[in-house]
This record gives sequence, structure tokens and C-alpha cells, in this order.
Amino acid sequence: MTTSNNIFADTISEETARYLNTVRNAIANDLRPTIEDDTGRRVADALNLVLGRLIERLSPARNVIATEHMAEWENIQQELDELCTNNNASPGLLNAEMKPREKLEASLAQLQNTFSQSTLIRANGLVTEAHSKEWQWFRKAGVAAFSLWEEIENGVNCATIKQAEDVAASSNDTICSKLEQYLRNKYPQLPEIIITNFTPYYGGYVKQMAKVTLVANDALPSTIVLRRDLAMSFTGTRSFDEFPVMERVYSLGLPVPRPILAEEDETILGGSFLLMEEVANVSPAGAYFAKERKQEPVRVGPGFCQEIASTMATLHSKTALTEHSIEQRQQARAALLEEISALQAEWQSISRPPMSIAVDLGFEWLLQRPLPDNRPCGLVHADCGMHNYLVRDGHLVAVVDWELAHQGDPAEDLAMIRMMVAGDVFKWEDFVTQYVGAGGDANACDPEAVAYYSILLFTRHILNATRLRTYYHTGARDDAIVASVATHSIERLLQYQARALKFALDL
Repeated sequence: MTTSNNIFADTISEETARYLNTVRNAIANDLRPTIEDDTGRRVADALNLVLGRLIERLSPARNVIATEHMAEWENIQQELDELCTNNNASPGLLNAEMKPREKLEASLAQLQNTFSQSTLIRANGLVTEAHSKEWQWFRKAGVAAFSLWEEIENGVNCATIKQAEDVAASSNDTICSKLEQYLRNKYPQLPEIIITNFTPYYGGYVKQMAKVTLVANDALPSTIVLRRDLAMSFTGTRSFDEFPVMERVYSLGLPVPRPILAEEDETILGGSFLLMEEVANVSPAGAYFAKERKQEPVRVGPGFCQEIASTMATLHSKTALTEHSIEQRQQARAALLEEISALQAEWQSISRPPMSIAVDLGFEWLLQRPLPDNRPCGLVHADCGMHNYLVRDGHLVAVVDWELAHQGDPAEDLAMIRMMVAGDVFKWEDFVTQYVGAGGDANACDPEAVAYYSILLFTRHILNATRLRTYYHTGARDDAIVASVATHSIERLLQYQARALKFALDL
């Protein structure tokens, strides 16, 4: 391609980016405030994330950043080649006509292939021998991934979204009528028409949530919430299995919605489901990522840190396994390492997102630096980000979405709070002090353990997002929500994985 053609292509890219930015602002400022249902607003927000990511990809800064980092990654590749005596990886498809970002993505793909196929270096003290050449290479690659993704994500801007008043959403007649028939069969004393309003709202990528208003009756609360499995779940979890966890946590007096019933038969509503009592007049504490939270009104008060710390400390301490044997602990650690190995095998067998070397590095850290057997163990939520806290008047009212909960190391929850909540919401040091003061195990706050589970957290999340990305690229799902994961969320998660690695390397 000639220089003039490159200039022409860049001009088209800049012009296209301007058009996309106009569309994005129109969706955020003109269309979104007029959308009446919560699901529709979620779709509008997802489209804005997709557009923001496309605008970044068309920006000239994208190639400037790639040019600045290319030499460093070429050096990392050269050093890896020198360390590997069994490098059978295929060479990357690099050519002179590639733009810098395309060349960097291809170069990193080649690096990932070399690394994943080089069993010798991965078995030679890669992350355990601090003064070895292998360790120095690992650290250099981890820090380079952190630097690259920080600079990329700093260039992704969020559209300013006008806040719209919440109004009732249109009903989903099919699910509503089937649920009504189910309730009449379950509670024969209910009247013929029991549901007066059915308002869907989003509850994640694999569950449907809906507010269901009922006529006055003696069997059920006047307002309940439906949580139903959706097709193409990438977590392998079921609403039905979430129910006993919620019952247990509710019995401990912790702030969770009161569970009412669960149904395993998937033929009734197209997936297992549970019903819980509505927690009225609440809103999510904030968006999943801190960068999106900057565009939202502040919904939490000064006591929020203490409320979260106390809730987590109570959850972990009241469910702690105090008498599990050394053999049980060893079995638990072996099971975790087996899970990580299976995830690594899946990761290496699928089409990986561009520039995702931090995930490959993360797997090696997790497998080569396992935590000791004597770690604390209790019930963990495993997804305790701001999006799963419900607040009212600045105070924590409920913790929701228990589908990933399991017996595990409390550091798993603390890792998510450190990476996804602390910083812009409260100080990590303040949380640790208040968590321990409320009865939480100080060992759960161990920096090595929190770093370990930070890497595991984003490794799992990126693999889940990559599964959704595959669904989107193969046409199995083509909705705006999945498109936002395939474009925006997956790259933001790669930034956080690189941050987790940097956190671990700096200890």
C-alpha cells in the first residue's frame, strides 16, 4: 500500500470515527432517556460500549500506542526464543503492509503460541526462581502487558449518559402467562388473574430478572422477583442451585432478598428459576468497572465500606470450616489446581482475543505458585462487585446474584473487592481494618493470597467472556449485550488481568 493510500485510509477512519461518535452521543443523550423499559436501556448502554470500542479502534492513537510498544514486545519475543530450545511454534503472519496495531496483535499472537508450546521454560522455575532468566522474562512480559493495556484503556472514553426516570417496562406476555399458570398450580387458593404487572430488567448475561406484581393474597408477597436461566449459559450455573445458598445466607441474618421457592423443571419457563421477595426502592451501587462508575451519580454513603466489610466478615466467619482435616485441605487445593489446568487447556484450544498474553502468564502463576494448604475456608460469594450490591439512601440493603457462591478461600471475595471496588469507592486499607475488626480472618487479607485470587478472578472472567465472544462470532448469539462483551468488556478485563499480574509481581 502506498503512502498516499495510507493517508486516504486514515482520513476515512477518522471520518468514520466522527460519525460513530455522533451516533453514540445521540443514543446516550437523545434516545436512551426516552426508552421506558430497563432492558431497552441496557441494550442502549451496550451499543454505546460497542461504539466506544470501535471509535478507539479507528483512532490514530491506536497505531501510535502500538508503535511505542512494538520494540519492547519484539525484544520479549527474542528473549523467549533464546530461552526456548524446543520452539516449534509457527511464525506469525507479519508483513510490511500491516498497520502498527495489526502488526502488534499478530506479534503478540505469535508470542502466545511460542509460550504455550514451550513446556521447557514453563517447567524451569518460571515464576518460582526469583533470580532466574525465566523469572526475569516473566516479570518483563507481565509489566509490559500492564503498561500496554493501561495506555489502551486510557484512550477509551465513555459517553456521558443522561439519567432517565425509571418507569414501568412492557410485559413479556409469554413468560408472564406461563408463570401465572405455574403459580395457580402451586397455590390453588390464588385467584384466576394473579399477576398485575410483569417488568423485565437485566440481571447479567445468563439470567433473566423480572419484577412481578401480584394481587393481594395470603400465599405470596405483593411483589416478587423472578430469576430465570437463559440459553447459552457460559457459567454452567442454575437458578435452582442458587436457592439453597440464598436460604443459608438469609438464615444468617445477612442482607439478601428472602428466597421463596425454586423450580428445577426447565420446561415450565425455558430454564430453571427461583422466586424471591422484592427489595423495594433500591438501585445497584454502581457499574462493574470504575471507569463507567465515573459517569454515574454517586449512590453510596460514607458508611458503605463498613457495611460491606461487616457483611463479608460475617459471611466468611459464620460459614468457616474450622475442623477440616489436612487431607481435606490438600484435596481442595488439588481440585483447584485441576480446575485451573482444565481452564488452561480450554484457553489454549480456542480462538483467543488479541493481545491476551497476560492470561497465559496468569495461568503459569496460578499453577506454579499455589497457596499453602492451611488457608481459611468458608462460603464465598465469588462475584461481589458493585453491580451486585443494592443500596438505598447510600446504605447497603442487599447482596444479590449468588450463582457462583461456593466453599472456598475468603481471599477470593477480598480479591474482587480490592480490584473492582476499592480505589474509587473506598480505600483498601480501610476495608481490611474494618473487615478484621468485624470478625474477618486476618489471614484472608494476606497480600499473596489476594494477589493469587485476583489473577484467578480475571482468568475466569476472561475465559467466560471469550466463550461469549465465540458465541457472537459463530452467530449462536447476536444480541447487543454479547456484542458489548466481545468488543468492550473483554479488553477491559485484559487490562485488569494485567493489573492483577503487576500487583502480584510487585509483592
